[in-house]
Amino acid sequence: MRSLVRSIPLISILLFALLSAAPSEATVNEYVEDFTTKLYCDTFNTTADWDTLAGEIKLFVFEITLIGSCDTPDLALGVAVAGDYAYVADSFSGLQVIGISDPTDPVPAGSCDTPSSARGVAIAGDYAYLADELSGLQVIGISHPTNPVPAGSCDTPGNALGVAVAGDYAYVADSASGLQVIGISDPTNPVPAGSCDTPGNALGVAVAGDYAYVADYASGLQVIDISDPTNPVAAGSCDTPGTAYDVAIAGDYAYVADAESGLQVIRAFCRIVNLADNVGQSVDVEASSEDVIRAKLSTTQTDSIRWELSADGGTNWEELRPGGDWHLLPDPGSDLLWRSSHFYEGGSVNPTCTDLTIGWLYNAPVLDSVVDIPNDQGGRVRVEFTRSGLDFADELDDPIDDYNVWRRVDDPGLRRDIQEFAATPLGRREANAGKLPLVEYGARLFWVSDDERDRGNLPPGTWEVLGSFSATQQDSYLYEATTLADSSGSGIPYAVFCVTAHTTTPSVWYASSPDSGYSVDNIAPGVPGGFAVAYHTGAGTALAWALCPDEDFQYFRVYRSEDEGFEPGPANLVHSLVETSWVDGTGTGWHHYKITALDHAGNESDPASPESITGVDESAVPARFALYRSVPNPLRSGTVIAYDVPADGGEVTLTVYNVAGRRVRTLVDGPQTAGTKSAAWDGRDDRGVVVGSGVYYCRLEAPGYEQSIKITVLR
Repeated sequence: MRSLVRSIPLISILLFALLSAAPSEATVNEYVEDFTTKLYCDTFNTTADWDTLAGEIKLFVFEITLIGSCDTPDLALGVAVAGDYAYVADSFSGLQVIGISDPTDPVPAGSCDTPSSARGVAIAGDYAYLADELSGLQVIGISHPTNPVPAGSCDTPGNALGVAVAGDYAYVADSASGLQVIGISDPTNPVPAGSCDTPGNALGVAVAGDYAYVADYASGLQVIDISDPTNPVAAGSCDTPGTAYDVAIAGDYAYVADAESGLQVIRAFCRIVNLADNVGQSVDVEASSEDVIRAKLSTTQTDSIRWELSADGGTNWEELRPGGDWHLLPDPGSDLLWRSSHFYEGGSVNPTCTDLTIGWLYNAPVLDSVVDIPNDQGGRVRVEFTRSGLDFADELDDPIDDYNVWRRVDDPGLRRDIQEFAATPLGRREANAGKLPLVEYGARLFWVSDDERDRGNLPPGTWEVLGSFSATQQDSYLYEATTLADSSGSGIPYAVFCVTAHTTTPSVWYASSPDSGYSVDNIAPGVPGGFAVAYHTGAGTALAWALCPDEDFQYFRVYRSEDEGFEPGPANLVHSLVETSWVDGTGTGWHHYKITALDHAGNESDPASPESITGVDESAVPARFALYRSVPNPLRSGTVIAYDVPADGGEVTLTVYNVAGRRVRTLVDGPQTAGTKSAAWDGRDDRGVVVGSGVYYCRLEAPGYEQSIKITVLR
């Protein structure tokens, strides 16, 4: 969940800036941060200590230590972090992706060049948004962080030097052209949405709530109202002593990098604090219009701090003792606040708190994640969701009885209709007013209406139920769901899910917002077996191998090199095919071969080296006719039969017969030169019809020589 940041009127910001060069230390009784999950946490994990002499809370900062580094090809000018990766705007080297799963050992993971010079970067979902100076906004797909790819772009009038993303819009600090707002509801096709010029040169931008804060060089901090992103308007400003290059928002304050004047701190928001009673109160910490009906609170603290929660914006308060137990709120509401009262007990006991976590529940369940199940053949994801606030043993009126998990059936017209409506003035007004917020889940658009969910309606689209199970009063549930396709190199087929919670009254039920994910086939096919190579067959080098038994098999790859210990790669790939035999007609020279199998998800098996090699140097002439065992044998789709022809050669016939002695296929019939030869049989008769399972015989007939071998066919 996002925190709903409530700002004071801009005149108050300006008055404060005029009255004080730095924020008052008497207002630091705050634990508020911005949050992106349903949990409300103090992400700085600082220690608050009540100073009875100064009458204020002081924060102790942890020691700062350099623990790792990773060089980049050019000048690193901007950075954003998401998951296990850091995304660096690296000037003329574009986007550099650095793996930070071990922060002490960051390593290069991928890169994607940009047309100009990357100056700033922001991350939202599966995309990185780069301020690319002369080339405006560049959008890079990072669904596979090790292989970032260009996804879209939108030029800007000036030089794009900074970028921030909020909702369906990117906000670009565009130098002499001020703030440029770009619509990114379709990241592959970003489009200009609005703009607001600034007095100076816009170099950096940050977004909080309904305001964009622009570092505007010689004009200090410019505040722009973006409640209507298509019509941003100047709302106020605060000059700084130097030249403002960049800005960040944290808690109540804007922090401006002010070049020669260092860091300038400007109060941007107002939170409630009552020093006389030692009470601090948060802003709204939950932005949904759904009612919070239960909450819990846990802290690490001394016993001299009292906590209260209000779900109705501060009208009614409920005391909660830390401990993590769920409390039924007697006055549900959609404006969740907390407040704390600090009591100095004398002596050496001060009110201290090192972390605060608040969780809350609605009538509807909350779909938390849709994640691929690793190390499988794909087609499965794990859906995790938080329970309904009615899923409790003490719920007497309409307790939750069971949950249903649903998968959306694609409706190609739905996205088009929604996009068309979203482009109309009415659609924009409805979305901006929060009546029908437009939300994108995995490249699919939905109108998400809290009121509709309260009435027990599924989100828009056609849905099929995947399964149902009983409610067991768990904080969260995991459900293994199926998908219709797996992610592959050609794209990501998202599957969209939602969860419904059903009470003991059949007509009363609640639906979650939708969310999406995709499955991945993590298992490569088995190594091809029975690989045989026969050199100098007359037509070239004959290769044969066994069928791949994997159900998701797609095709084989043949690699060739003059180096026996070569590693298969694009440079030595010579053929791709679904059959199990191939004749390399490149000549009579010696080459080394390896075979791999690929599945539909693009997984490639380890390479197979030949198990059998026949054929000799052309200078070595066999002394007599000979017929060798076929490889592979048994065969499923193809085999290679080698035979020797002595110096004087002669007419040679190589024929396959069934057990009744009837001819099935003639493989060789004519004069042969001296040498070791081979012929491939693909398991078909002379008419091209696949033969059935059973025992067959291959007979070599030559002047003064006749010999047969047995071949078993398995289907």
